[in-house]
Amino acid sequence: MSVTECQSSIDLSRLVELFHAFNSATTQDEVLLLIERFKGMLDVDGVAFLHLIFDDGQRKIVNMLTADFGTPGVNSEWTQVYQSKKFQNIDPLITRAISSPKAFNWQEYIDSVGELSPIETEFLNFSMESGLVSGASVGMVSNKAHHQELNLIAVSGRDLVADQLAALELMCAIVERSLLKLPSSESRLTAREREILCWAAEGKTNWDIGMILGISERTVKFHFSNIFLKLSVQNRPQAVVMGIKLGHI
Repeated sequence: MSVTECQSSIDLSRLVELFHAFNSATTQDEVLLLIERFKGMLDVDGVAFLHLIFDDGQRKIVNMLTADFGTPGVNSEWTQVYQSKKFQNIDPLITRAISSPKAFNWQEYIDSVGELSPIETEFLNFSMESGLVSGASVGMVSNKAHHQELNLIAVSGRDLVADQLAALELMCAIVERSLLKLPSSESRLTAREREILCWAAEGKTNWDIGMILGISERTVKFHFSNIFLKLSVQNRPQAVVMGIKLGHI
């Protein structure tokens, strides 16, 4: 569907109400639920929020929240592969978000670039195979004392029209502010991640945890990869120790 064929679904009163709700959010789980509400307002298939730090020429993921981002059933797999292969370092949409604070539709940007590098083309093909064919993104770069950071929000499923792109820009700013003001222990793990970490502390294997929670072993591994990333640890024992220290267990 082209941009001209899309009709705006932005209700300003609902948008203002949502912004107030973000200001009142006290946990990352609440923030994620509000992001999903925004997804419903735009009538898109999925939404993702990404927090990156630029350090020594690398783009390091600090936090990644996704909801229905890609083909149903592959959201967790796509996110896990994205992180494990460090696709954030070659993702051309991140490169575009770094260069301008304006929201953009993916296909319009790709068409304007012309020829992409082989590795960028490989990444885009993988994304499209995962159901990420059309969508829009926006990023906000901030300069810290010794590094730069990027907060990016993306929606999948279709292109957006002008006022929806403007709403996406506002949403990126409000999500960033909401996550920054959370207590440090709440800003790291989701309820599911804390649940998985608690079962790990009980000595349960990935298979055990999957059976208990009714999810696949692959999904459990995906959650552990996020837990390791957020707690800055390398393995399960370290994650359990850090979880106890931070009050997650």
